[in-house]
Amino acid sequence: MFPAERALDRQLESPGFSTADVKRVVISHLHFDHTGGLEHFAGAQGYIGSGELRYARTPDNHVRVFFRQEDLDAADRIDWMEVPAGYDHDMFGDGSVVVLSMPGHTPGSLGLQLRLPDGSTLVLSGDVAHIQDNISCCDGMPADSDTADAIESLKKLKLLRSQPNTTVCVNHDIDDWNRLRANGRQVV
Repeated sequence: MFPAERALDRQLESPGFSTADVKRVVISHLHFDHTGGLEHFAGAQGYIGSGELRYARTPDNHVRVFFRQEDLDAADRIDWMEVPAGYDHDMFGDGSVVVLSMPGHTPGSLGLQLRLPDGSTLVLSGDVAHIQDNISCCDGMPADSDTADAIESLKKLKLLRSQPNTTVCVNHDIDDWNRLRANGRQVV
């Protein structure tokens, strides 16, 4: 369990924002470890991968435990735009924030590519990979909804990671947390 100061609304308050200031939400996928806090964004414009909501409501039996009804209820209060599989969406038309279609872990898995002020690129991989080695070896995971799609999405991450001045952050990789969030502070 995270300490109270790590709660989403508290982290937004720290630099002077509130959840009401958030106008757009991108969800990597609807597994419970990625959906906490959705209740704060009712009415926001959301971006979700094609088929993700449908799958979350009727998942395969072996992954049913990864979805929480309370989070799906909160998701229902967001104004979602579905990002079609195979389509990357440039949110502002300037390359600063690009939603990446990366199906396989779940049908609608998404990543996010951010162009940072220093000109570097940060790619947030969601759960397409759980450790950097998944990208290197293009190895999927047993809980993937579609192994072939998962491997194609890992190949996409591998190509992105090979670009100059680009960092791919793997959400569950403890080495990435230590390297990119040293002492709880963003260092990218």
